[in-house]
Amino acid sequence: MKHHTASIKSKKRSKDTTITVTLLDKMDMYFQKNEKICFWIIFGVTALVSMLLYDPRVSLGGDDSEYILAANRFLQDFHFPGAQAMLYKIALSPVAYFFGLSLFPLKMFSMLSILGFMYFTFRVFRGKIPASILMPVLALVSINSYVLYYASQTYSEAFFMFMLSLFFLVFFRFIKNENNEHSGLSKEIKILLCLALSALSVALTRLVGFSIAIGIVGYFLFYGQWRKIAVFLACYVAVFAVYSLLKDFAWGNNELQFSGQGNILLNKDPYKAEEGRETIAGFIVRFWQNSNQYISNGLFRITGFKLNIGENNTLRMLLVYFGAVAGLCFSFKRNRYLFATIIVAGAFLSVSFIVLQVFWNQERLIIPAYPFILMSIFACIYYFLLKKRSLQFIYPAVIGILLITGLNSTVKAISEARKLTNRYSGLTPDWTNYLKASEWAGKNLNSDELVACRKHSISTIYGNGKRFHGIYSVNGGNIDAFMHRWTAAPDSYVAVSINDQTKKHLDFLRKHYYARLNIGEQSLWVLNRSENLDSTLYRTKIQPLTLPKVQELNAKNNNNFGVFYADSLLNQLKQVGVTHILTANLRLNPKQKNDRTVNTVERYLYYIMEKYPNIILQEVHKEGADENEPAQILKINWSVFDK
Repeated sequence: MKHHTASIKSKKRSKDTTITVTLLDKMDMYFQKNEKICFWIIFGVTALVSMLLYDPRVSLGGDDSEYILAANRFLQDFHFPGAQAMLYKIALSPVAYFFGLSLFPLKMFSMLSILGFMYFTFRVFRGKIPASILMPVLALVSINSYVLYYASQTYSEAFFMFMLSLFFLVFFRFIKNENNEHSGLSKEIKILLCLALSALSVALTRLVGFSIAIGIVGYFLFYGQWRKIAVFLACYVAVFAVYSLLKDFAWGNNELQFSGQGNILLNKDPYKAEEGRETIAGFIVRFWQNSNQYISNGLFRITGFKLNIGENNTLRMLLVYFGAVAGLCFSFKRNRYLFATIIVAGAFLSVSFIVLQVFWNQERLIIPAYPFILMSIFACIYYFLLKKRSLQFIYPAVIGILLITGLNSTVKAISEARKLTNRYSGLTPDWTNYLKASEWAGKNLNSDELVACRKHSISTIYGNGKRFHGIYSVNGGNIDAFMHRWTAAPDSYVAVSINDQTKKHLDFLRKHYYARLNIGEQSLWVLNRSENLDSTLYRTKIQPLTLPKVQELNAKNNNNFGVFYADSLLNQLKQVGVTHILTANLRLNPKQKNDRTVNTVERYLYYIMEKYPNIILQEVHKEGADENEPAQILKINWSVFDK
């Protein structure tokens, strides 16, 4: 009887502890059972969508063209590839070496990088995080037009994502072995040395990749692994020191990886170093503003939601941050791999939002973190719903909504991409004329003839490798030196205002031309003084401005003035061997055709033409009609200048 009673109790206990299979369990089991089939379908979709989104052009920003040229010079001349995206340029260089500046094979390298990211992310994360988190993330990436746009661009984003997947491969192997009590210090050092090397490789691909080391240290901090922090940092410093020594040995370049670009990021204004360094309060403001525009706007646009650029919403930003932090907390004890992923991605985004200038606002800057942001949000929802069986339908519903919005956005992007049949497709007339003029120069000018222009790297690509020289600023003279010369000899110069009265006598005034002086909104010519000049000014009733008048005018304009020398500007071109200049009408606002253009080259020439009108520049080619934003190639008549 007692045995029977015990048997009944045993059955009841067994019945009471029956495991209930929930919706999330079913999703996990399905994806685990069919993971290879699911992945290869996702992989195929990634390749297909990438090809359908293929863009035969280079970006008009110019950075991607610079990467191509640097990669080409690396193997051709063993030229230092530059600190920015250094490893990407080195990896791209064999393609540039064998195929030259042909865009298709260069772009295929980016597509292979994206596919490599998908493959290694699957291999690295499978079996380590819930399959119902991993597979939806990969599926969403595979149909995302914003991410796959970079599969046919020569920006560094695709390669950076690939390097991140390799980094997680090393990091996860460390996590897998970190509880091995018999590993010993020497083995630990070897593993952390590999981890430091992989982290540095990410940093050498993109400057903000230095944040990865912060994420690793953060991981060790949360788990109280103090010795590992010290060992890892020592390994990281050692690897970086070896890299720096090799760079110095190979190129004699001992500049730190981050010293150039990093200093720019730390300035209040990247283009005005004189405004000084950003303050702590300024960095906090940067973080908040960048978070708002990149998370509440950029991230939602990337996922397919219809938002206009600048349509920020603080509540959306806070909800995403709440979800990411909740995902971090949930995974702390449940899944170290997810925890490591979220904290590394968080370090990447945090550093980005602190150092990036707010007005840059380029969605591509957070594209590499997009898959890991999804992981953090999905982790939050997944672990929150684990014991809430009746609400678990929310998880697949969220995934379904994101798939629909992503597909909708991508279908539209594919439709636009299919209209791009050649490298001039979809361009406005200003850019079409500029690039066709660059192509003409590549075909018709001699190799020793150098063309100065606004976007020299893009011109070199369209000019089939012909070298161009970039004009990116109009360098004025030294104001203090100019005023010192005038103060030392106050009767040597005189200034005249450029107005309707003086324009009648420009030919005569030009014979005495010394410099152009801009004070506030007022334009002056500084003239070499002589008796002939004084008498003519008196006879023509042109009122000259002597030194005291100029100083008074300058004081009223808060010392806002600049001086420009036509001969000095010409000398800058002559020293680098410029023979031609490409001028254009590139729109300041790409969507509006008006008289507001990117006019750096034109202003440069304007100051030269004031002294040498119609005699030093000769048009040799023109693209586009006068009313259709033309581009011109002008030849410099150096014989006039050399007289």
